[in-house]
Amino acid sequence: MKKIFIALLAAVAAFSASAQDDYLSLNASFNLSRPSSKGSDFKFGPGVSIGADYTFFVYNSVFVMPGINFNFSTWKIKDADDYLPDPSKYEKFSSNFRALSIGIPVVAGYQFGFSEKCSLKLYTGLQANIGLTNKFHYSYQLAGDKFNEDIDMYGSNGLWKRFDLAWKTGVGVHIDNFYVGLNTQIGFLNLNAKKGGATIHQNTIQITLGYSFF
Repeated sequence: MKKIFIALLAAVAAFSASAQDDYLSLNASFNLSRPSSKGSDFKFGPGVSIGADYTFFVYNSVFVMPGINFNFSTWKIKDADDYLPDPSKYEKFSSNFRALSIGIPVVAGYQFGFSEKCSLKLYTGLQANIGLTNKFHYSYQLAGDKFNEDIDMYGSNGLWKRFDLAWKTGVGVHIDNFYVGLNTQIGFLNLNAKKGGATIHQNTIQITLGYSFF
């Protein structure tokens, strides 16, 4: 049994070490986003992303993978007082954040080949996120009438910064040309534009489905 296990490890290592061709991938993701802050009680919200990345091998199975993605993210906050004066005066009040952004990741990793049709990739690196829009959306009833309004979080009087850097770490499996993966993004820049305000970091979990052109 021990010899069989060693032989399998040797086979995987030999296949992984062989030269591999570069390839383009198109991806779609389901996101869960939640800022972290000591002063606010944020909650996870769903979102979606579409994008592309290009995997090129720099040495055997070691690769660098730049990409670009377009993201729609939402999240909630339990206490909206920081963004809306006295929300308690409204009836049936609800709110969330709705943001559009561009992500530009550059990661490096290693791809383990188990067969010609199946491989595992591990990667880590940086992702720059550029905010396009970020709206604090709220709805309420007043005197029986329904209202929907937005507050812009960006701009000269905005409460959030547009640019963020995140540390991205992920794992994925290729089966034929299809790909399924999971990654996390942990922001390390303070997104709070208010001087003296609580530090805010954006965090995201992504489940990705993709197709690679080998």
